[in-house]
Amino acid sequence: MRKIKEKRDLCYLNISEAARLISNKEISCYELLSSVYDRIEETEAKIRAFITLVDRKVALKEAKKRDKFLKNSKNISPLFGIPFSVKDSFVTKEIRSTAASDVLKNYIGQYDATVVSRLKKAGAILIGKTNLDEFCLGFTTETSAFGPTSNPFDHKRVPGGSSGGSAASVSVGSSMFSIGSEHYDSIRQPAAWCGVVGFKPTYGTVSRYGIIAMASSLECPGPITKTVTDASLVLSEIYGSDIKDANSFGNPKRKIFKIKPTEKLRLGISRDYLNDFIDSEVKDNFDSILKLYKESGFEIKEISLPPIKHTSSIFEVLYRSEVASNLARYDGIRYPKKFKDVLNLEEIYEKTRKQFGPLLKYLIITDLRSISGGEFEKIYLDALKLRKITDMYFDDIFSNVDLVISPMSPTFPFKKGFYADGEYRGNTKTDKYRPFIDMVAQLPSLSGLPGISVPCGFVRDLPLGLNIYGPRLSEDKIFSLAYYFENQKKDFVKNH
Repeated sequence: MRKIKEKRDLCYLNISEAARLISNKEISCYELLSSVYDRIEETEAKIRAFITLVDRKVALKEAKKRDKFLKNSKNISPLFGIPFSVKDSFVTKEIRSTAASDVLKNYIGQYDATVVSRLKKAGAILIGKTNLDEFCLGFTTETSAFGPTSNPFDHKRVPGGSSGGSAASVSVGSSMFSIGSEHYDSIRQPAAWCGVVGFKPTYGTVSRYGIIAMASSLECPGPITKTVTDASLVLSEIYGSDIKDANSFGNPKRKIFKIKPTEKLRLGISRDYLNDFIDSEVKDNFDSILKLYKESGFEIKEISLPPIKHTSSIFEVLYRSEVASNLARYDGIRYPKKFKDVLNLEEIYEKTRKQFGPLLKYLIITDLRSISGGEFEKIYLDALKLRKITDMYFDDIFSNVDLVISPMSPTFPFKKGFYADGEYRGNTKTDKYRPFIDMVAQLPSLSGLPGISVPCGFVRDLPLGLNIYGPRLSEDKIFSLAYYFENQKKDFVKNH
């Protein structure tokens, strides 16, 4: 337990520490929440992690209710009284939900997403909605209609995306934890670039109900936290099937993830990208991690991942088709707000969709073709069939290794301006990292595999993340291996 000199420093605690103090009545929920709001006032002008904040007086009233409840109850969730934020692609009752788009800038939800309602039921206190790339389309949080979020370690750089606001808020202490969503690496990559922990669970084990849809067969909610233990605590509350989500499965009752000492696992690495598609300093950092695991008795085995030139095509068809299909619902009739003085249906469509950012307009125009008319069977269904082959490829990989590890990102955070004028501004240096990103992020998401990013050192005073992923429903093993790295070898992170 770290020593807190002043009540205003409570925002720097992790969930486990804060929960212990609340349970022992050493601090109140009111004091913890006040510290977090003070921190928001200190940092928000520079970081811009939030799109919408819950009114401080309203949130503090909720904290007082928690404190009153505590007087007569001892059996509480570890998240009881813990302030949290949620990516603004999740619908929240009576709080604006924008998906970082002008199209939904005035949309007020009539219900809570399942993830949010489960966290509230556990006693956590929602403090705000965090910034993201518009409709989750991007990986820098620069496509937001509300402006970019800054990286906490260098305000001239991006925090990653699309859950960049969530990762930045946890990193600076303006929320104790946050909920993001991932269809590519949208939880783990910003977590890595902001120096925090990001966990993506197995697709279907956390309800998607209440997410403003983007790529439906890929997107998965998950926690962004300060520690691995915190991630397990949050996942324990949101994990499980939901009758409102037909794709969810598992036991609807709460599953408690208890991190156990890890056995000496077989860890797979792929050399296909480590020499050609990665910054040399990032590679040196990863080589040090491999050495650490070898010396600790873990078996390191080389593996071959599915051919990226084929899987990239599969991913792009599924991803872009689903995005275009989901965006097509924004027609000005059901939502957003109705327009006055329109002459016909075509004018309603035009006034509505001109509010999309340039990248989304491009997708709507070009990518509905793969799910339209006779092209559906030729393109989209074929991609679904090939996706199954990728799943079988991973089945073979995980018959030989327990988990796969890699750097989370091939490089440190990009400087702002990577996205401009409706397109990503690639260059020779950044373009060469693309195959690596596809391998470590796209492949697990394509097969719905769980994974985590854990802070593992710094390059040029910017944080790096260690990527760990495994077969479906291997959350327990992933937590254990990540916890081993984080807590048994703390000196590694300090010295690298």
